[in-house]
Amino acid sequence: YGFETMLTINYFGTILLSLLLLDHIEQSVEDNLKPRIVFVASHSHSFAGPLKIDQLQFNDNNAGTELSPTVSMTHYGRTKLCLLLYLRALNSKLRKQNSNILLFSVHPGWVKTELGREGDGKFY
Repeated sequence: YGFETMLTINYFGTILLSLLLLDHIEQSVEDNLKPRIVFVASHSHSFAGPLKIDQLQFNDNNAGTELSPTVSMTHYGRTKLCLLLYLRALNSKLRKQNSNILLFSVHPGWVKTELGREGDGKFY
């Protein structure tokens, strides 16, 4: 019971961590540097299709079986789209509060890393 793993990690965990740290981050202003939060997003949000609330909790009727790449990427994209929507809402809230915190999202595939070194390259 509860929320499934991908939604929990990509969305709820990220939101909880950012909310728990907001006050600490706001107080960390030194000199003229503005504190920032960088969210790991994904271009996969474009695979999400229309966002429907009843599709956020992914249910696999065949628990333990491997999901098709299309189903997995669609669901992953939904979790990342939710994260981007949260980021927009949080940014709006922080601007209204005259907060110094800057918010960013980054797609790691566009950053020079070794993140996908063992993948098949389909999504890069």
